[in-house]
Amino acid sequence: MVSLWLLIVTAFCDGFIQLGSCGSECNWRFDDSTGALTISGNGKIDDYCRGSMFGPYCFENGAITAGKLLWKSIRSRVSSAVIMDGITHIGKYAFDGCTEMTSLTIANTVDTIDDNALVGCTNLKTLVIPDSVTSFWDNNKEYNRNGPLDGCDSLEFNEYENGLYIGNPGNPYNIFVRPKGNPQELKEITTFKLHERTRIILGKAFSGCTNMKTVSIPDSVVCIGYHAFYDCEKLEYTKNGDDEVLLYLGNERNPYYALITAQENGDVTSIRIHDRTVVLANFAFMNCYWLETMIFGEDTYYIGSHLMTGWNADGHAYYFDDEGKKQKGVLKKVTLTSNRAVQLYKVYLPAENIVSLTLTGAVTDIPDEAFSNTGGSFCRNLKTVSISDSLSSIGINVFEGCNKLAYTTYRGGQYLGNDDNPFLVLVQAKDKTISSVKIHGKTKIISAGAFSDCNALKSVVIPEAVTRIGTSAFFNCSSLKSVNIQSTVPSTIGNKVFKYCNNLESVVISDSVTSIGDETFNFCRSIKSLTMGSNVQSIGMSAFEYCSSVNSFTLPSTCNFIGRGAFSHCGSLEKVSYSGTSDPGKNSKAFVGCPKLDKVEVPKEYTDSYFCGKKINTSAAILNSSPSKWLMTLVALFAFVLLFP
Repeated sequence: MVSLWLLIVTAFCDGFIQLGSCGSECNWRFDDSTGALTISGNGKIDDYCRGSMFGPYCFENGAITAGKLLWKSIRSRVSSAVIMDGITHIGKYAFDGCTEMTSLTIANTVDTIDDNALVGCTNLKTLVIPDSVTSFWDNNKEYNRNGPLDGCDSLEFNEYENGLYIGNPGNPYNIFVRPKGNPQELKEITTFKLHERTRIILGKAFSGCTNMKTVSIPDSVVCIGYHAFYDCEKLEYTKNGDDEVLLYLGNERNPYYALITAQENGDVTSIRIHDRTVVLANFAFMNCYWLETMIFGEDTYYIGSHLMTGWNADGHAYYFDDEGKKQKGVLKKVTLTSNRAVQLYKVYLPAENIVSLTLTGAVTDIPDEAFSNTGGSFCRNLKTVSISDSLSSIGINVFEGCNKLAYTTYRGGQYLGNDDNPFLVLVQAKDKTISSVKIHGKTKIISAGAFSDCNALKSVVIPEAVTRIGTSAFFNCSSLKSVNIQSTVPSTIGNKVFKYCNNLESVVISDSVTSIGDETFNFCRSIKSLTMGSNVQSIGMSAFEYCSSVNSFTLPSTCNFIGRGAFSHCGSLEKVSYSGTSDPGKNSKAFVGCPKLDKVEVPKEYTDSYFCGKKINTSAAILNSSPSKWLMTLVALFAFVLLFP
């Protein structure tokens, strides 16, 4: 009897598909019959919480942090995984526990692999990592073999001379893992040359090479992991003239290519990184409590993670002076002078005394809480910030608690920017009681949470230059009635931007908008008029959920992704029109709780029987199709009969 039940259950589950969310704009799909996990969407895959006494939270570095369970229920059954185009960031411990996974292919839109993302994948054999990855974070000094790939004991490497690499078909030497050999053979290495196409050197890569004196780092390298040269005591570094503090490695053309570490020197309070330095290794300035001023070089491009880790939770780095007295670090001024595109992620510049921050050149992204008290930077005395025009995104609460910061104020908003454009970023409302705002025409980014809880605000026009509307920018603006997004450049509407705007009646989205985030218009119960641009490509999870007054949606052919429950519980929805030819939201259950929806119109060329889980109205499809070959043939025959009776 038990065997019969097992047979029935097995037969029932064969081909069973499971779906879930793994980020604000990311979703996963698991095919139980093949063990294949597919991750699609846009942006970052959430950090995974392995579970602890804190339940859905994780205990890390002495603090409780939020974590997601991701695909926990199926981890042990995943045999292969593919990360699709659009994903940019793989979160912490993302594949931890996927012990049966034998292959992982990462799309060439991914630029960051976070701490411990792949640790413990014991059966992983094939790992395809594209050249787009520029950051492979690691914060574990206890790593053994393979650094942040620790525990991936089945991994198949690509060999070059005496080194082991992983990569992709176009560049099999993308990531240097470690030299080939046993512990005794590693000790015999005195010089080493990396492949000329290597981009990443993993943490602990050269651990055990205790007699290595020289290593050549090619100009292709963009990331050097934590303790990459751990216990390489005989390694000969390059120094800049009389500067005994900063230690560099490079090649014949540029011996200053990479800054590896800084030596403690209590007599030095100011440093300037060499102008030819391109890469700062992860943890390069760990515990540099003695610094007052830091100036980045003009060619600095890749800034390693945890750059100044070692500072304490109150914003200071404590140390004991020669008399045994407890002192604290005094970093006051940071100038990033790079003329190349850089990203600030997990850089950690914690110092209560910082008063000036200059992000010149090409800083592209500022992460959540980067300089706030909440985020650990404690820049409570920060007075001036200069941001370059190259900025493309800014996170939530970036300057929270920086109460001395001087903003540029214009018509209800407070801005940060630079001398040429002081209105580059709209950071926040002047105060929460504003009833109107006019966004400056030169504004490029509306910061996350900029107008959240401005309950008197009634209307807003997003000007043409805006490229990004941050998460929760107009969250819970309960009096907001109309929104007009006029942007003429490719732009993104972030997650929860207009959530709980209960009185919002009219929305116009321009043709330049390409992405609508998760829960963007969630609980906007009064929307009756919605004009959606013709170039929208992705609509996030629950984007229009509980928009109970809207009766129709028209979706463009460019829309190729619709998230789970995107239009669910729209009680007045009667009609949906889509001009594409295939289902953009298979198994998404986008229209759950839409009792009046009985008409889904698609062109005759549509190839699927369902649209986001909703059965297609065949007759409507025919009526709304373009003239077919059959129709043209009938017209031709009719004309022939008239001409030749």
